[in-house]
Amino acid sequence: IYSVTPTNGIGRVILSEPPQFSWNRLIDGSYNQLLVTILGVDLQPLLINDPSINIMLVIRDGNESHASK
Repeated sequence: IYSVTPTNGIGRVILSEPPQFSWNRLIDGSYNQLLVTILGVDLQPLLINDPSINIMLVIRDGNESHASK
């Protein structure tokens, strides 16, 4: 989880690659839903009008080593 600061104009492609993965722990159990919310600097949800947006979400087992990724 990190901030993205666009450096190009409106309507241009924003390509952002994090410097490293940012892992977060989940409470043990089973989940049938995952909700991802993208917020602005004011912590309000952003309205995204781009139908071509791609977001990569990496989920790993807690027993996996960081070095294997």
